[in-house]
Amino acid sequence: MNSSELKKPPIVVVDVGARSGVQAIWEKARYPVLVLGFEPDAEECDALNARTPDASDHLVQARYFPWALAEDRSQRSLYLYKDRRLSSFYLPNEALLSQFPVPRLLSEGAFSVDAKVDLDCISLDEFCQREKVGKVDFIKLDTQGSELEILRGGDKTLDDVFGIAVEVEFSPLYAGQPLFGDIDAYLRSKGFSLFDLNRHWWKRSAEQGVESRGQVMFADAIYLRDPALSSSALYWDNLRSDPSAIERMVALSCVLGYSDFAVALLDHFKRAAFIDGKSFEALSVKYVRRRDFPPVHQPSRSVWARAVAMVSRAIASRISKISDDAHYRHLNQHYYDNDERKGIR
Repeated sequence: MNSSELKKPPIVVVDVGARSGVQAIWEKARYPVLVLGFEPDAEECDALNARTPDASDHLVQARYFPWALAEDRSQRSLYLYKDRRLSSFYLPNEALLSQFPVPRLLSEGAFSVDAKVDLDCISLDEFCQREKVGKVDFIKLDTQGSELEILRGGDKTLDDVFGIAVEVEFSPLYAGQPLFGDIDAYLRSKGFSLFDLNRHWWKRSAEQGVESRGQVMFADAIYLRDPALSSSALYWDNLRSDPSAIERMVALSCVLGYSDFAVALLDHFKRAAFIDGKSFEALSVKYVRRRDFPPVHQPSRSVWARAVAMVSRAIASRISKISDDAHYRHLNQHYYDNDERKGIR
């Protein structure tokens, strides 16, 4: 990437639940990216910073902070589960979990609490003010139940955010946690629309001959700004004072797999006189992903099926990286399923 590209204001990504490091998807953004990650475990945070490239010519930069986020400045108890990926501010919902073969699905005692640690928490708004973070473009949240309170603690920060990836639960794996409906209502009130769900099912039985879809338990959701929502009007008006944000949101839309939305945004900006025809063409050529299909006359159903499946797999592969697919590879596939495995995505 040339020096002029690296001088552009980067796509700023806040990653809450960043234990696995920078996700590979950001390397495909074709635009500078700065990841601000949060890992409350101080040793793990130091390790993440130690293995982060600091070369000034690297496309993706990252900084990690040993802080926990909540709705406001407070001290919270973090319950450390035997399976550390499940650690949460919330205790397990034993009544629900007892209905599923958790030892086989995850591991023996996965939801058992090994220890409790008290953490000093701050809000996302306070963090951004303290660290002099300008505008945040994208937020990724995977905090085992505390996602909504973190979003509320970033109420001002959200005013400039274009997209959010958040894990949502349909059933309370943790006692008292907010569910999908709560998060969806809040984000819609802030001008975001639901673009995608990669749903995950748990199965109660894997006995021979028992066929079941299982119960949908949680999902990886993608929300993006929608020009059609009146609750988002101020966000779009503010773009006149930050033209570089247009390129960042087009780059984000495309790397997430929504090139059709990127084209619609470019058309919207052109009609609103935010960009001219030359900029429209340049940004479209640079970021919009296109596939060349040979002309087919009166295609059969099987040809269409193969074409749809190919595009679906391409999109799904991008979203799976945002949802951290490695997070689910350890699950016993006899008791677990998701949209990608079912061929829905």
